[in-house]
Amino acid sequence: EVNFLSKIFNKVYLIPIKLHNKKIKQNKNVIIDYELISEIYNLKHLLVKLSKIITCKYFWTELISISYRNFFRKIKMIVTERYLAESIFYYIKRKKINLKQNIFYSVWSNHTLMGFNLLKENKLINYCFARSLGQDISGFIPNDDYVAYFKPKFKNLDFVLVLNNGQIKKLLSNQITKKNKIIKNYLGMQRSLSNKLNYKKDLLNFASCGSLNDVKNTLEIFKFIQVFSKNYPKIKVNYFCIGDGVEKENLKLYAKNNFKLNNLKFSYINKIPNLVNFLKRKRINYFINFSKSEGMSFALMEAISCNIPIICSKIAGNTEIMNGKNGYVIEKHDSKEYLSLSKNIIKNFTKKNYKTQVNNSKKIFLEKIDRNKNLKEFYKILKKKLL
Repeated sequence: EVNFLSKIFNKVYLIPIKLHNKKIKQNKNVIIDYELISEIYNLKHLLVKLSKIITCKYFWTELISISYRNFFRKIKMIVTERYLAESIFYYIKRKKINLKQNIFYSVWSNHTLMGFNLLKENKLINYCFARSLGQDISGFIPNDDYVAYFKPKFKNLDFVLVLNNGQIKKLLSNQITKKNKIIKNYLGMQRSLSNKLNYKKDLLNFASCGSLNDVKNTLEIFKFIQVFSKNYPKIKVNYFCIGDGVEKENLKLYAKNNFKLNNLKFSYINKIPNLVNFLKRKRINYFINFSKSEGMSFALMEAISCNIPIICSKIAGNTEIMNGKNGYVIEKHDSKEYLSLSKNIIKNFTKKNYKTQVNNSKKIFLEKIDRNKNLKEFYKILKKKLL
């Protein structure tokens, strides 16, 4: 997306709030400005910003509106996000550029949007928009949909790009922004060159990839793999779990105690350089995502870009790219559902039926997550709304 924007605009500034080791491929007119990092952690300005925060109407309105559930965690979010927004405000305010001729874009609908709100209220910028990726609308606390400064963040945006109908529904039902300011625009993947059909009637290769935390729900994937392998001992099962996170040790312990089946080979992999290459090399038959919430999973899109059928939970982010013909959707996470799913997989795992699922994944990719197609749509939106 950065490279695409650099072809449209004379200059593109990337402004991170923390240092990272990732190298960003960029054209000459893409400039990475690290100055905001020093602004955020400048002790000289700390007291000034804090004094500004405690006199802010948004801060107190947010503070008195929160419930006691996860109270201290919410307090931390309110203070941190308001402080970061104030840092962004000061940083942009003192930049020696004509701010009103620039377009401000946040790839996450987070504290940056509060910064945009402050800048617009002070008539320092004219144009700003954002993209939502998932938890920035659904909430970062497990089983709690709280989003700090939800309404003020979206108050002064020209528009917001979303990934699924669930996000649209939440924004509208909470009266966060107007319907004409919400635009669905999928992210995308580069199409991967297809391998030969990965089919062997007595072998199934499964894979999952994601942060090992409550939202990604990896333990339920483990339980499904256990049910499947136990009920079909004549099928050789390979399961690759890729990821790292707070639940890592508990998951490895569960696998050690429950994956004692002759037909099941379990492989835990902390990190890989390239998921697409891994999926192709290991000849994965099905990619699994049992997340409780998603904007639209990058890993899921990468799997579909390889034409791999998917097995996923019935949530808004997944069902945008799952039509029931390119894999399987489950509504509940329990043993009965996993047994039913296992039976359906075995029943339909013939060469002909599996090839149909693969071809349907290919169709989904071309229709919805082809990067080139979606970037063209992105440009049309920019042109209509801002350019």
